Amino acid sequence: MRILLIPLLLSSTFGVDITLDSPPTITGNCNPTRVHFAAHLTATGPGKVAYVWLRSDKGASAVQNLEFSKAGPLPVSYDWLVRNRTSGWVSLKLLTPVPQQSRKVSFEVTCR
Repeated sequence: MRILLIPLLLSSTFGVDITLDSPPTITGNCNPTRVHFAAHLTATGPGKVAYVWLRSDKGASAVQNLEFSKAGPLPVSYDWLVRNRTSGWVSLKLLTPVPQQSRKVSFEVTCR
């Protein structure tokens, strides 16, 4: 009796790392003030990701989609407009390919 072995081909795993810049850029005078958050998503190869920005006030951005044509970083950003003195944080959450969440980046807006 002969046993036929068939090799199993494993596809490469598509992975993404999050790098959230800190501190955010704050511009304006509370009428409104723009808090600008920047990040880079770095992929291990071509593929698609879906992500959202989460906020300390329980708000969130719409789901965003990004397609990598090759391995490497791509920039993403988010602006939060505030109209009075406030503090809070933002975090970037990947929904796909593998759910993960960045650290929180805090900010404080002081109106003059």
